[in-house]
Amino acid sequence: MANESHLSLLEKGVKAWNEWRLEHESDQADLSEASLTGADLGNADLSKADLSGAEIFEATLFSVALDGVNFERANVGKTILATSIFHLVANWIRSAITPHLRLESTRHSFEGAYP
Repeated sequence: MANESHLSLLEKGVKAWNEWRLEHESDQADLSEASLTGADLGNADLSKADLSGAEIFEATLFSVALDGVNFERANVGKTILATSIFHLVANWIRSAITPHLRLESTRHSFEGAYP
């Protein structure tokens, strides 16, 4: 279950979220099982966040830092992932539900994404 203070902070907007992330770089943001459906998280620093089981359906993750993110069991269907900092781990590729996933970037790193 998502940490309510983390979720509340994200709801304040990307600017507030990123300021918090700068001050808490080593912390893992817990957004597990959060409902982020339709969210525009453009330019958000979600690195190292726990998004396991989250609903991120029809969201926009444009220019989002995603390195180290746990997407296990997350529903990211119809989500636009357009970013220059795009490091997916093998667990996400194997376990995320990704119907109609659209990738819009020329620089992706899928190191270790396939077993």
